[in-house]
Amino acid sequence: MIDAYIKQYRKKGIIVDTNLLLLVIAGGTPSIVDFKRTSGYTSDDYLLLINVIDKFEKLISTPHILAELSNLTNGLYGKHLQEFYETLKNSLSSISEIHCPALDISKDFELFPYGLADVGIIAAAKNNYLVLTDDLRVASFAHQHCVDVINFNHLREANWG
Repeated sequence: MIDAYIKQYRKKGIIVDTNLLLLVIAGGTPSIVDFKRTSGYTSDDYLLLINVIDKFEKLISTPHILAELSNLTNGLYGKHLQEFYETLKNSLSSISEIHCPALDISKDFELFPYGLADVGIIAAAKNNYLVLTDDLRVASFAHQHCVDVINFNHLREANWG
């Protein structure tokens, strides 16, 4: 199924959820192992994630994802936090940011229990992009709204790539 999704969305792009985007950014720094939010991932997970993202011409994000990403840096301090933000800054040139106003999102979707960032992913992706997540709830929400989604955990289990 992943190969069919890659073919379908290669030129359009992929939206990576906040946790996985955090892995992309932190994985490019020495903090990946020490950082509690990425400690559940391995360097193989990081490489797999980069391999998947590299299959697409565009990495899509939203202001809600990027703000949440920045907010999740608690636990990084000093040099590690500086490295994270340096890597984020350098990565922004390769991220296509699209904006779905929060008011529009809240008119079209229920925010509870997912929150604005996750619901915004589905709103932005609908009829446009593939979603990559490791959050079963987000994947289920995407399916409910006919948004194509790949659960990263399935890729890990299948040793895809």
